[in-house]
Amino acid sequence: MFGRRQWRDLVWLALLSLAFQAFWMVRLEHPSYFDAYYYTVNAQQLAAGEGFTTEIIWQYLDAPDSLPAPSHTYWMPLASLVGAAGYRLLGTFRGAQLPFWLMAGLLPLLSYAISWRLTRETWQARTAALFTAAGGYYAAYWIQPTTFVLFGWVGGACLLALAWAQERPRPLLWFLAGVAAGLAHLTRADGALLLAVALFLWLLQLRDWRLQRVTTDLRAIAAGLVLLFAGYLLIMGGWFWRIWNLIGRPLSTAGTETLFLTEYNDVFAYNRHFTLADYLAWGWKNILISKLEASWLAVQTFIAVTGLTAFTFFMVIAWIRLARCSDSRPSAVSCRFLRPFTWYTFALFGAMSLLFTFPGQRGSLLHSSTALWPWSMALVPAGMGIVVDWIAARRSRWRPRLAKRLFAVSFLI
Repeated sequence: MFGRRQWRDLVWLALLSLAFQAFWMVRLEHPSYFDAYYYTVNAQQLAAGEGFTTEIIWQYLDAPDSLPAPSHTYWMPLASLVGAAGYRLLGTFRGAQLPFWLMAGLLPLLSYAISWRLTRETWQARTAALFTAAGGYYAAYWIQPTTFVLFGWVGGACLLALAWAQERPRPLLWFLAGVAAGLAHLTRADGALLLAVALFLWLLQLRDWRLQRVTTDLRAIAAGLVLLFAGYLLIMGGWFWRIWNLIGRPLSTAGTETLFLTEYNDVFAYNRHFTLADYLAWGWKNILISKLEASWLAVQTFIAVTGLTAFTFFMVIAWIRLARCSDSRPSAVSCRFLRPFTWYTFALFGAMSLLFTFPGQRGSLLHSSTALWPWSMALVPAGMGIVVDWIAARRSRWRPRLAKRLFAVSFLI
């Protein structure tokens, strides 16, 4: 996949990005917002040998009776587990930051790989990596025990494994996708959406086999499904067992109750539970207005956060151009490669606006969209190249090679 030049790029990009992320690491002397405090405090508990217990309550949907209480019955535990490893290493908040600093510093390499696979343009792959390193709205949140950069890695890697599986339907790739989906679910409850997208893509592959659009053996396709769930359960099986022993079911229902909230602050209502009947009693007018408001906020999030406003146009241009499939080019590289990114984007923004309406507005969409970050930043330079070529074809004085690099540097700055 990579030649010597690309490996050299990866080395200097990693060193540059790690140095840049060190600025944010030094800047933070403690967690910067409430979620990060929760993960950090429980990382300390784990490092101290207290297990999955918490001394604080941040919401009442899981109805804790007293303190200490079982931890991570609403939020998932992987961010705290990673932070705990840092605390065991150095015993300080700096230690807890270390693994997140490494993940943030190396995340641009994921964008580089995606961009290189899409276009084989070196300048685009480098630009994608540098855009990813800059971090956008996420930059101030990466370097602390929280789900931002962790979900960016496991979610983005899951989409990459699924993208490879669309091109080369090998069972091992489905296993890797299952492992990444399991890690995503262990990071965030809505990470289970990646498993749902993977299953949908497997069904598309089965459909293509039935229509004879692919030559893959049916046994390989079936093995892919088995290995997908095997990889997922390899990660999530232990957590399911822990929750089952705790409450008698594989997962807590506290998170699903947020489907029926009529305002976000109800997560802090003590000794209350929310049902479909309660939600319908709120009235169809209120329900419809809340969905419309959440959908509009989701559109704004896509434009401002995922596309960084000025980048959104270029990202969408490349997305449409490269993801387009037709009978004349059914096996085009980018066509199948972008399938997972496309379906997950629509699934995520749809679920967070139409289903988990109030949590989606109050941060869940912002957190989970980090899985799209290395992909959206890989599409931006591709879109810039498409636009420059389009203009250069109509303006004879334009030098497209120079213009592309000029715009890349300008946008990076």
